[in-house]
Amino acid sequence: MTSDPRNSRFERDAELLAAFFREGARGSKNANDRMAFAELLGELWLFNQNGILNENALEIELSGSLNFDQSIERGQPSSKKTWAHVASRLYRVGGHTRLLLGLVDGLSKGGTEQFLYLTRDTKKELFEQFEAQDAKVKVLTGDLKRKVVSLVENARNADVVTFMIHPDDIAAAIAARQLSLLGVTTLFINHSDHTFSYGPGACSSVCEISSLGWRLTRDLRVPSAQSFLGIPFTHQSEKVVAGPKLDGPIVSIGAAYKFESNADLSFPDAARNLLGRVSNDLVVIGPMPQEPGFQEVLEAFPNRLNLLGPRSPAEVDAIMKSASCYLDSFPVEGGTAFAQALLSGLPVFGLGGKIGSGFSIADTLRYDSVPTMLDGLVAYLSSAREPKNQSLIREIIRNDHSVSAVV
Repeated sequence: MTSDPRNSRFERDAELLAAFFREGARGSKNANDRMAFAELLGELWLFNQNGILNENALEIELSGSLNFDQSIERGQPSSKKTWAHVASRLYRVGGHTRLLLGLVDGLSKGGTEQFLYLTRDTKKELFEQFEAQDAKVKVLTGDLKRKVVSLVENARNADVVTFMIHPDDIAAAIAARQLSLLGVTTLFINHSDHTFSYGPGACSSVCEISSLGWRLTRDLRVPSAQSFLGIPFTHQSEKVVAGPKLDGPIVSIGAAYKFESNADLSFPDAARNLLGRVSNDLVVIGPMPQEPGFQEVLEAFPNRLNLLGPRSPAEVDAIMKSASCYLDSFPVEGGTAFAQALLSGLPVFGLGGKIGSGFSIADTLRYDSVPTMLDGLVAYLSSAREPKNQSLIREIIRNDHSVSAVV
């Protein structure tokens, strides 16, 4: 079999761009220009994934070239346990901000004083939920070097600083290196575990949320240490939602790209098959109605397939309460959504095998093929009997992956 010549052209063009950005990051006279070139390099590898997951050597060079004030030291530790969190920005949808909020919420219940520093513009309504947990929020302003200095100055007295940053956030990654040199415990939350990112090599430890992230960090990044964090899905004290409604919609959640077909797997084809076998509607949160892959299914079932686009966490929760069961996205699975749906009290159906990333023990409930997964879902809707082991796994996750267990 011959390789696709387009792939070799892409690799060549990407490396030419990467060489240009690296040259700018190393050779520009102005520190902000050097970091701006590094950000562009980060974006290149993030959006054109080709197996490059770190630029650790460049991070080290940039950090050493910025001529930081060597007189900066840690102050006297507070009598109260203090954690600082660094994020590039917050998001209305998806699992990123929910994960961070779960950590903050859990720590606040233990009386920890917390600060949240945002390196990029964020709408106030998005960080008000953190202020409600008594976290003090500050959006950093100024140029990139000023943000690095501000982060070091503000976070240097914290007991622990977590970094849950956008993969191209070189300023935050350099600040992490400086804080680590000062003796601060720095934790990199590897939320974008399958992509390139600055920062893993800068911190005391990389906190992994999945077994996939663990393997990729071990093999393709340069960590000082690794720890398994998992995802704080829910509180142990919370009760699961009352049982599913068998006549409710089948719900699936994920960013649009998670449903894009590849050579082996097609979610729209599976949706068409499923809707032909059951009377329930299918609600898909994430993709918009104009997504090209779903057009034939919409034509065949115009009133039963509902593509809702992105929805807020509150809207998602309301939809889940009306659902009969949860069907996970594929070819790219929804790690957080799959386990959270199970914890909400819904039976879950997801594809495993090669795509399973190992976010939690919930992945043991996944099916080996699309036909067996759909057969299991149809059987549940006709019998009202939850698939084997789902209630047991639900309780294990509540005990081992709750906020109180993780934090």
